[in-house]
Amino acid sequence: MRALSAFILVLSCFAILAPCEHVLAQELCNDPEACNYLPAGDIPEVCVELEWIADHESGLIAGQSTYRMYLHLPAATDFLSAISGSAGDTVRIQTTTSFYQDGIGDAVSTGANSALFTFFPELEYDSWVTIGHAPEDGTAATPISTIASPDQNWVVEFEAGQDIIIDDLYGGLWYILNDGNSQGLAGDDQRVLIAQLTTDGDISAFISGQFFPDFGTGPGGSANGDIDNRFNSPLDGNCPFNENADCFYAQAGLDCSGICDGVVDECGVCAGIGAAFQCGCANIPDGHCDCDGNQLDALGICGGSCEEDLNEDGLCDATAGCTYAGASNFEPAALQDDGSCTFETQDNDCTFDNNDDGVISIVDLLDFLSVFGYSCD
Repeated sequence: MRALSAFILVLSCFAILAPCEHVLAQELCNDPEACNYLPAGDIPEVCVELEWIADHESGLIAGQSTYRMYLHLPAATDFLSAISGSAGDTVRIQTTTSFYQDGIGDAVSTGANSALFTFFPELEYDSWVTIGHAPEDGTAATPISTIASPDQNWVVEFEAGQDIIIDDLYGGLWYILNDGNSQGLAGDDQRVLIAQLTTDGDISAFISGQFFPDFGTGPGGSANGDIDNRFNSPLDGNCPFNENADCFYAQAGLDCSGICDGVVDECGVCAGIGAAFQCGCANIPDGHCDCDGNQLDALGICGGSCEEDLNEDGLCDATAGCTYAGASNFEPAALQDDGSCTFETQDNDCTFDNNDDGVISIVDLLDFLSVFGYSCD
């Protein structure tokens, strides 16, 4: 069974960096509240190294520097197949300025012709992405393929000198096939080239993707394995990017100490948008129809009093009860008298107050006439 390993990792670097393990050891986030918290000594097996290549003092790229970015894998037999990002697993390769893109270069290393370097010296330092291949290596064992989201074309943006950001719903990637070629093989130094970058700014990156273990054991010499070596960095996929911090917090605007470094809005949220919700600082709670906590009644009226409309005629079902105001069990909300009215008997000295309402009136006379002629036996 072929096993797939997925990884997410973070690189934050602002100078010429030493090997990967040293970089991570120096830049571990030690705040447990941060979503990229990494305790000291807990160095991931998959990480990034940014290697300095050259500083440029003349020509179109005077004042810029060229770096190569490598991905370190756990074993020499691991095969890197793709650098891929989406809404859950971000890919970001960024600079504080812009990346140099030569006019006859390409977004991928397999699109550059090293035979032209003599005639176009800056072409050698063009910025590109790759998996295991550099232009000076000659013909690649397999071409570098790219896929970009229709809503986030990272290839076009990168070729225009902008950052590589792949984090939308559809996602994107650059990749090679696991068909027995050794281009993505980690090798003895356990690293695979993934990019060349020329810039006069500071570089930072999040990287995610996939690799296969046990190269050479699968069909046609491909990578294969029966152990799932999935890798997940301590960086949360929803953790916001902040190129000026070593620690990243789920709430935007917090610095490396977890303190708001911006403005707290009227709702108490750091760098928040203020009272812009349905109820000011929040939306209408689930199960309610307004910000006062009211609910829809049986007729769909917010805060209404109708309890039932069983026949669904849009009219509230009649409430049965005593409708006589003089009764002791008078029900003001009753719409239909159910014959349950009762009247309290009052003690008084009025012999002819037949209905005991404290007054001798025509009602008492009518009561008398209604029984006139009846025998008391």
